[in-house]
Amino acid sequence: MVNTEGADMKYQRRYWHELTELRVHVIYLRQYLLYFEKWESRIGMFLAVMSSGSIAGWAIWQKYFWVWACLIAGSQVIFAIKPYLPHSRLSKAVIAASQEMDSLALFAEHGWFDVSEGKLSSKEIHGKTMDIKMKKAKIENNSFGSTPLSKRQECLDLAGDEAKLYFSSTYGVNGNE
Repeated sequence: MVNTEGADMKYQRRYWHELTELRVHVIYLRQYLLYFEKWESRIGMFLAVMSSGSIAGWAIWQKYFWVWACLIAGSQVIFAIKPYLPHSRLSKAVIAASQEMDSLALFAEHGWFDVSEGKLSSKEIHGKTMDIKMKKAKIENNSFGSTPLSKRQECLDLAGDEAKLYFSSTYGVNGNE
């Protein structure tokens, strides 16, 4: 058994930190996806109201036909460009990244047992930590390329809170320990 004092403990903490950051990242991607879904719903509702409401409004208030014509035209433009809006393109990338990151987080949690039990040397723990970091970077690069997601603080805050609950219920700690 490897001594868990000193240097080994430092590498255990690094692994734990990477594990917790990875779980936060997984939850963050899910929160980001929920954010996209809210915007998708809002745009869909706007288009439905504008299409139906504008036609009814045009029929009732023919005096302001140009307002209704503009609203109908505007909603048709939004409908046409909707697939090209950033959230439409990025939501597919977020879904893929989220699924891959979740698998990586489960892999990292599986490795935590040997790390936490002191069964690995500092060098082995460092290697496992670096493997996780490299796999995470590869997933991000494959999913988002050179254009990373813009930071959404509300998603990050929710992810941090949810991760604390996860680590509290799973490991009896808040994730920062």
